[in-house]
Amino acid sequence: VRIYTESLLRQKMAGSGLEPDASHKAHALHTPYWWLKCAVGPRNDDFPLVKLYNKVLVWDIAKAPIVTRTTEKVLNPVLGKSLVVYATKPVTVAPERSDADQREAARV
Repeated sequence: VRIYTESLLRQKMAGSGLEPDASHKAHALHTPYWWLKCAVGPRNDDFPLVKLYNKVLVWDIAKAPIVTRTTEKVLNPVLGKSLVVYATKPVTVAPERSDADQREAARV
């Protein structure tokens, strides 16, 4: 797991040749789950409230009901645990070969 600020992530993406664009937060319904896990211990999967919330998340992932989709859309800007940054990779044009380079390539 790596944790970056949005500006640092954008810098790293740009440094790799990408052009960062729009961004948003996602997975707001997962944030309370991790709050619970931290409160009771990250390895305590048997805690009743953790088990129940996990079932809710699995149900949400499998069924995508309108109530949780709408709730998550509303909460994402505030509670979203994940940052999504969209980027494009610029198209690069290969430099033109000289006549000598083309003849050399043809011989190989």
